[in-house]
Amino acid sequence: LDFHNLFNQKCAESQRQFKEIWLEIGFGSGRHLLYNAQNYPEILHIGLEIHHPSLEQVARQIGLQHLNNILILAYDARIFLELLPSNVLDKIFVHFPVPWDKKPHRRIFSQAFLAQCARVLKQNGLLQLRTDSLEYFNFANNLAQDLANDFKVESQINAQETITSKYEARWLRANKDIFNLELYAQQTSKEQNLDFTFDFCNHSFNPMYFKRIKCVKNGYFLHTEDLFIGEKTSAMRISFGDFNYP
Repeated sequence: LDFHNLFNQKCAESQRQFKEIWLEIGFGSGRHLLYNAQNYPEILHIGLEIHHPSLEQVARQIGLQHLNNILILAYDARIFLELLPSNVLDKIFVHFPVPWDKKPHRRIFSQAFLAQCARVLKQNGLLQLRTDSLEYFNFANNLAQDLANDFKVESQINAQETITSKYEARWLRANKDIFNLELYAQQTSKEQNLDFTFDFCNHSFNPMYFKRIKCVKNGYFLHTEDLFIGEKTSAMRISFGDFNYP
């Protein structure tokens, strides 16, 4: 993902230079995302969603309403944030995420997620969580308190929004409380360097030294699983990753 190239391409297609970039994570029916795109034409609105029927529904609306200041992507938000340049976003909206009460490790909010949000937001940029779950609100608020140097934390209950999402309308009809957690980035972040290489051509490897290893550390794992030897080249099968992060 070359974000600067993507942004410049979108500016050229729209024939405008966007002043700000807003990101909505998990836009669902797209009511909030489409409203913002209609009412703030000078801003580029990016929506991330992994539910394909929602992507198709919103894509149809973008075409019908002839909106050229909106970009929707089928992408995991946590990976997307890692690939963004620092200090590029003005607002991030996370409205009514799945609470995962029984599997909190699957929640979008985590220490790593908040750290990436702090990096990609401009100074004074906003990360807004809106939820009907008091447990999720308290969970996210506690995470934010641990990052006091990165965020100024504010919260509200039953704050009126200009546009309500489909889920919010449902909770309001049920007389449920709605909680807002608003985190403002405190500082300008350093640029990150993603100039990694997986080029092993300059390294020699003797197959007789191959071992199947299972390395499990705090937060990540690495397994060397198998070795395939050919006449001119060989391949090693490896699995690696983070337990709670894609």
